[in-house]
Amino acid sequence: MKISEVVSLLKAGYSKKEIEELRAAENIVVTPAIEEMPLDHPEAPAPQTEAVPAAAAAPPVQDNSEVLQAIKDLTKAIQVQNLRNDELHQTKPETAVDILGSIIQNNKTERKE
Repeated sequence: MKISEVVSLLKAGYSKKEIEELRAAENIVVTPAIEEMPLDHPEAPAPQTEAVPAAAAAPPVQDNSEVLQAIKDLTKAIQVQNLRNDELHQTKPETAVDILGSIIQNNKTERKE
């Protein structure tokens, strides 16, 4: 087991004792029962292995419901703020008189005489 794997197990919450057990289980070697007898012999026993404990069980599932709820609340707050700040500035629709007046005056401001 590499040092980086040990560190990641420590960060995942495993104790020193559990990590040592995992390292010991990793060092177990498969030993054949009888080496002289060929494997295809009808009376040859199957190779036996020592029982290996479940290696590195998945880390405990963390409850992220609080974080998810905070994200949902933040999303709602942003949406409400966007609705408040989203003002469509409606301009007064131009009438035919306004358009004709802008053509005659050539888009100039009125002069005071």
